[in-house]
Amino acid sequence: MRRRLIIIVLIVLVLLSGPVYFLLAERPSGQRWFEASKNSAKMAPDPASVREAVAQVYVARAWGWRGAFAVHSWIAVKPTDAPDYTVYQVIGWRQYYD
Repeated sequence: MRRRLIIIVLIVLVLLSGPVYFLLAERPSGQRWFEASKNSAKMAPDPASVREAVAQVYVARAWGWRGAFAVHSWIAVKPTDAPDYTVYQVIGWRQYYD
């Protein structure tokens, strides 16, 4: 019986961890998701110093309340000897047009 109770408590804690993180996480105040900076965070290797091809996948919590349930992902690629990266991502919530 005690083991079953411990398992139930652990499951409840795991299920609540996303919404609790959402409530406690710091977010920029007064800023809308489409106003967020889209500048590089400099996480990828410098294309000027790396000759070979690079492909990297990134994931971050979605903006606002959606961050409790979803993530935003994007891909950065650089062909061999390319001077910079190309980023592929979809930005928008239920966006049906270009």
